[in-house]
Amino acid sequence: MSLLAARLRLARALTILEALLLPPVCGGCGRRGAWLCAECAALVQRDPSARCARCDAPAPEPVSCCRGCAAWPPELLLVRAPFLFEGSVRTALHRVKYRGEHARARDLGRRLAAFAKDELAESLGTVNLVVPIPLHPSRLRQRGFNQSELLAAAVAETLGLPLVSHLVRARPTPPQVGLGREARRRNIAGAFGWSGPALCGQRVLVVDDVVTTGATLGEAARVLTAAGAAGAIGLALAREP
Repeated sequence: MSLLAARLRLARALTILEALLLPPVCGGCGRRGAWLCAECAALVQRDPSARCARCDAPAPEPVSCCRGCAAWPPELLLVRAPFLFEGSVRTALHRVKYRGEHARARDLGRRLAAFAKDELAESLGTVNLVVPIPLHPSRLRQRGFNQSELLAAAVAETLGLPLVSHLVRARPTPPQVGLGREARRRNIAGAFGWSGPALCGQRVLVVDDVVTTGATLGEAARVLTAAGAAGAIGLALAREP
């Protein structure tokens, strides 16, 4: 059994155990019966009416590329996220990351997967495999799981695509929180490597939990393209407002 399969099997077992012992409670309002109730989810859903077609950022009018993503590497084709990183979704992700709530992660993953399925039909196009943004091994040992991997597993399962974990963290990096756009790009440069076979023209769906400036997804896309991919599409649960 691969390490990825072992981690996902453990995550599924913990999800089942949590579901038996802990009833679902909305991370936004505390209402029982759902990990994220419909009312709280609606408050942080993105408005699809006027956005940049590439980075999905709000724009006064629909544009194909905006100032925010003009400096992205061309290997990162576009990015999509269903929620804003605030309110109930911010709380839910923090509870996943810092309390290890696997059942909540599974619910968020299913929501992201449903969004990805709709977006594939509308704007993402064909993708061949799903790759999560990795944690450095030291961080993975400390936390015990990778929240982006849990989200990616739900997406891959729903889309019927292989989940591949050959994108690796080549070096530890300081947290990106609080850094500006250029500082984020410098911080993440050279942080990833590819340990798998050549990707030979495949399009990759790269999954992260939150997108801010796109620096992490852009660096991952650059590494994946160097490994032979025909480009990468970024998918995150939430984006910074």
